[in-house]
Amino acid sequence: MHARDELLLLGAPASLSEAEGHARMPQPPRAMLPVLGCHEYVEIPVLSRETFTGW
Repeated sequence: MHARDELLLLGAPASLSEAEGHARMPQPPRAMLPVLGCHEYVEIPVLSRETFTGW
């Protein structure tokens, strides 16, 4: 994944329980996500980072 000036190698997503995923969210998204119907959360680990030098 290309993010700003970094190239990230991502691992496999892992499901989180609704309680754990909700607890990890910062405010104000934590308050809004249930209202918007978000009840499933995943964690995607960053395996490595490299400086992105451009296309």
